[in-house]
Amino acid sequence: MTACFTHPATLITSDGIAKMKQRVQAKLPCALRGRDKLAWDTVLSGYKPSALPRVHCMWGQPPLGHAELCDRDSVQAYLQTLSYLLHGTSAYADTVLAIVKAWCSTCMAITGDNRILEAAWSTACFARSLELLKYTYSPQFKQSGIEAVYNKWVDAVVMPALTAPITWKINGGVDTASNWHAARVEALMQLAVFRDDRHAFDQQVAEFRRILPIIIKPSGLGNEVLRDLMHAQFSLGSLAHVCELAHNATGGSLDLYRELDDRLAKGMEYVATIILQPPPGKELKMVAWHPAGAWGLSVTAYEQRGVQVPKSRKLLNDNTMKEYPWLVWGSTNLTHRTA
Repeated sequence: MTACFTHPATLITSDGIAKMKQRVQAKLPCALRGRDKLAWDTVLSGYKPSALPRVHCMWGQPPLGHAELCDRDSVQAYLQTLSYLLHGTSAYADTVLAIVKAWCSTCMAITGDNRILEAAWSTACFARSLELLKYTYSPQFKQSGIEAVYNKWVDAVVMPALTAPITWKINGGVDTASNWHAARVEALMQLAVFRDDRHAFDQQVAEFRRILPIIIKPSGLGNEVLRDLMHAQFSLGSLAHVCELAHNATGGSLDLYRELDDRLAKGMEYVATIILQPPPGKELKMVAWHPAGAWGLSVTAYEQRGVQVPKSRKLLNDNTMKEYPWLVWGSTNLTHRTA
């Protein structure tokens, strides 16, 4: 049966893995910084998954399971995957399989007001990691049986949370898209690629095209900028991830970066300009660079397409030493940056 996509397809591909190694071997400063940060954050052996029977996160209440699922285990799964790809040590890949198996066998529900994001962030990391291992860790991945186990768990536990209706709106009830929608598109698109499901993939392409002009206006103003700059960067980072994933999965034939006259680039430049030089008299919140912006990925992508994003480039350069893995974002010094 012919595959629907070019596998492995995540934020990186087989070619991207090779180039990542080449940049490290060439001692490119950003790549070395990324390699060293990866080594610092990744546990080589003895990592213990923190799987819980239930993840329940309500607004205004102490979250149950967010730290265990989203801050720790799903992030660690991706870091362990990158470490395996970079060094070839099977212990890293085995740890990923153990983390995913622990959640599949333990967690029976993801509930609460924040369930969509909890499901989206963890799914993006888990599905991304398994997609990479499926095509690079052979024959151990197939022998582990993890694909069937994970798919069964996703259908039973994750999808009811991930596909729940997003009933709230922002900006006085006008806008029907936000960082939640962008995060969900990324998760469902990565899951579609892992399952080689072109129909599900195309549905998320359509959803991306629906939400992009709502989240980023023609001027570049993001619809969560007035909320705070951190959540505005959540949207930018997830939208960039979707663009990169779609491009990689289709062998470069689908370039969502260029949608609506480079609308994402305009959004990036708008936010970067504010962070670099906050406008006087504006009471903006969280005016600072954040790894959720995925700046290393998106700046590199646009520059490779001949689209200059000077403010975003300066923001990226000014914060090279600060990048760290956070939820679904980070590690672009290693995986994408060429300068």
